[in-house]
Amino acid sequence: MFAKSLKKKTRNTWMKGAKTITTFILVAVLLTLIPGVVKADKSKDLVMLANGSASKREVVFAKLDASGQVEQIYVVNHFHPQKKVNLIDYGDYESVTQLTGETAPVLSGSQIDIKDVEGHYYYQGNLKSRELPWTFDIIYRLDGIARTVDSLSGVKGKLEINLGIKQNGLVDTSFIDQYALQISIPIDPDRAVLLGASQGGVVSYAGSTHQLTYIVLPGSETVIKVLLDVEDFAMDQIVIAGVPLSFDMDLSELESELDPLEELTDGIAQLNKGAQRLNEGYKELLQGYQVLIDGSQQLTAGGKELKSGSSQIKDGLNDYAAGISQYAEGVKDLSSGYGQFDQGLQDLRSGASTLYQQGQGLKKGSADVLAGLNAIVNQLPEDLSGFEFSKEQLDQLDELLQGAGLLKNNLPELQAGASQLAFGLNKIKVELDEIPAGANIPDLDQAQWLHNLTEKLGLTQEQAGQLVGTLVLASSYQQIIDQIPAFAGGATSLSKGIDDLVMGFNGYVDNGVYHAGLYDGLEVLVNQIKSMAAGSGALLEDFGQLASGLVEMRDGYAELHYGLGLYVNDGVGGIVTGLGGDKNQPGLVGASSEVRQGLDQLGSGGAALGQAGTELGAGMSELNKGIANYVDGVSGLKDGLVKYRLDGLVPYSGGLDDYTAGMGELKDQTSDLKEQFMEALEDRLAEFTGEDFEVRSFVSDRNTDVVSVQFVLMTEEIPPLES
Repeated sequence: MFAKSLKKKTRNTWMKGAKTITTFILVAVLLTLIPGVVKADKSKDLVMLANGSASKREVVFAKLDASGQVEQIYVVNHFHPQKKVNLIDYGDYESVTQLTGETAPVLSGSQIDIKDVEGHYYYQGNLKSRELPWTFDIIYRLDGIARTVDSLSGVKGKLEINLGIKQNGLVDTSFIDQYALQISIPIDPDRAVLLGASQGGVVSYAGSTHQLTYIVLPGSETVIKVLLDVEDFAMDQIVIAGVPLSFDMDLSELESELDPLEELTDGIAQLNKGAQRLNEGYKELLQGYQVLIDGSQQLTAGGKELKSGSSQIKDGLNDYAAGISQYAEGVKDLSSGYGQFDQGLQDLRSGASTLYQQGQGLKKGSADVLAGLNAIVNQLPEDLSGFEFSKEQLDQLDELLQGAGLLKNNLPELQAGASQLAFGLNKIKVELDEIPAGANIPDLDQAQWLHNLTEKLGLTQEQAGQLVGTLVLASSYQQIIDQIPAFAGGATSLSKGIDDLVMGFNGYVDNGVYHAGLYDGLEVLVNQIKSMAAGSGALLEDFGQLASGLVEMRDGYAELHYGLGLYVNDGVGGIVTGLGGDKNQPGLVGASSEVRQGLDQLGSGGAALGQAGTELGAGMSELNKGIANYVDGVSGLKDGLVKYRLDGLVPYSGGLDDYTAGMGELKDQTSDLKEQFMEALEDRLAEFTGEDFEVRSFVSDRNTDVVSVQFVLMTEEIPPLES
């Protein structure tokens, strides 16, 4: 019983839907074809208008106040006889006024007599009545508050104008049913900005004035709303024109335009055939669905086998992840120890650079001392007769001794720096011997590593390549180990040489006996020279020994200066270059830094590998659970498929039958779509064909020969505020 009721309801729905679709098609085609009809209508024969001697035209003018109330109605009557005639016209006028011609109209009751009229003749009649076919009600609201017309001049704010138009039942309804109204609302852009208006309006621009225009169709009542932003408000007259509206279309010309409707009818018939084929295909779907149910049973069996295999994979991955974790820990330990070694190298390089800079300063001071000795020796005369030391020469001696004193004081710093450098390099040599013992880098070639990382852990080629590349650091590491002993030995020799240099220049104590150095000898010689210059008793025969001592002092100091240069430039400078490198070859510190960075990267990568292996193992555990859930899900899918076929697909088949039946009804109702459209169009256009419309006089039914009647209605303006 329920299925029968459902089928009946569905069929009724399809019948309503078919009618709705038909109506929509008719409206769409109507909107498409009306322009073609209008174009075809332009080629019709001319309609000749009456133009007899007594034929007249009426233009009805009405003056409205700004709120839309009628204040006065007057009619301009126009005649155009081709020869002199006496005219009789009728109208309930208060008075008449001659506008053209040589004969004045004579009003007698409701009859107007005009003698000897020829050519164009106009006269005005002022009606007693204040009734128009329409009533107008204009309401003004400023900022939401109603305002009287006389209070609007010069206002500022948001002004809303509501123009209501209704039919006036006191006047012949033929004007209401056949006349359209054109409403023109003037807007002064210097005083008002249009913010909004009712739909259907058109804004036109004529000079300094804008106009908002609406068309009201015959028999219509409406309210036109306009919203303005006004300042110092004023407005010209609202003009309303009433003219008859008439369409005269020959629908037979639409025959060829409506041919696509026949194609549409054929298309609906094809759609009906498609619905029938869909119904047949759905029945085949039901059969195929049973095959799907059988396949789900096979999926369940395969899922159980997959679960067993994934368990074995999980166990293997757990073992592999454990091995990777051990490797990562070894690399981490190596990286930590090497980091301390690398920092020590950098500290040594900094200290060696500082020592080198100090040595350059000492070299310069020593060069100055040597230059002073050379100057003194070169200035000694062969014959002392009349020789006197000048003040400049004595000042040079003081400067020489002062420079030698600075060198004496600074040489111990060079000595201490050389000792620290030698100590640091020897300490690093000892540490290097211990670090490799803790390293645990697996002995695998790069190809084997790439295979393990990509195939077993699922890393990308780029990720695996970055990790494998760090294994080549072993060769760089070995080069550092090989170079450090040579640096340590050189630093030890350098320290010993600088010690000897300091002892030779500053003097030394051996077994309680002080042995004077070059500085002591230089100080004695300078004092002797100054004593001789002061005449303190020095003998001329002693001068030969003094000169000989100065020469020996100069030669000995030259050897010391040369040794100082070798120690600073070749010894300390060589160590600095070896540690820091130059533009042609990288130094030991740079190579060590690369090794340290590589070990850090390898340690991070190893940790990532370990983490990845652990996560992969955990993932396989989850995968095992997922496979178990999958097996349960596939089993549930099979049960669901069975239920869906019985409860969903089979009942839907009945609905599809109703759909097919509904499409058949749609086909039947649209089989004559072209004829239905023609009938609907004829019914709709019958209201505006104008076939039954006869122009009638507005002022009197006794005026029978009326060619046209038009209305021109104007409101009062809202004047500017007087200044």
